[in-house]
Amino acid sequence: MKICLYDSGLGVIPFIYQALKNKYNCSYYIYIDSKHFPYGNKDDKTLIKILSKNLKKLKKMNFDYLFICCNTMSRIYLENKYLHQFNVRTILQYNLKRTMDYKLLATSSLYKKYTKICSDGKNLATLIENNDLRHIILQIKNLDEEGILGCTHYHLIKDLLPFYNKNYLSLENQIFENINFYSPLEIYARKKDLQILKKYIKLDIKIYR
Repeated sequence: MKICLYDSGLGVIPFIYQALKNKYNCSYYIYIDSKHFPYGNKDDKTLIKILSKNLKKLKKMNFDYLFICCNTMSRIYLENKYLHQFNVRTILQYNLKRTMDYKLLATSSLYKKYTKICSDGKNLATLIENNDLRHIILQIKNLDEEGILGCTHYHLIKDLLPFYNKNYLSLENQIFENINFYSPLEIYARKKDLQILKKYIKLDIKIYR
């Protein structure tokens, strides 16, 4: 079983954590599009172009599943049917199912599309990517008391939220539903991403091109 985890930054990390925690063993290929980070501040035309190019590249690798871990790019995929070519799951489709009960804390791009069911996370993803703890905490203090983490970068600060009386759900585990896991656990990454991933993943990471 081969699953690709696709994001523009560190949003893949919570999915790897869930795989390890729940023993969802298979071969995981991490694809970080850092060249175009962040997705959340780009217009739809640009995002469609980026996604189309990346899907063509990833399709050639014959993955059993592609997980689009980024909520912004999930929306672009879901709204453009002609991009639907192989087994793709998006984190956004699982998050939207819970917005009857909670608002989705989202990037500005997503907020503009789903204003009634979202709260604006503004530049929080960039602060997390840059490990700017001071400004992360300032923004956390201004959040609603509860909601859904609608950007996978936000999951990386989930443990901070209770200290400021914030209760947020993260639903990355649900993207693994109804998949038969039977392979040994293996993690692959491109060489340029290896150094930063090793800060979070304390396992052997193999190189792929």
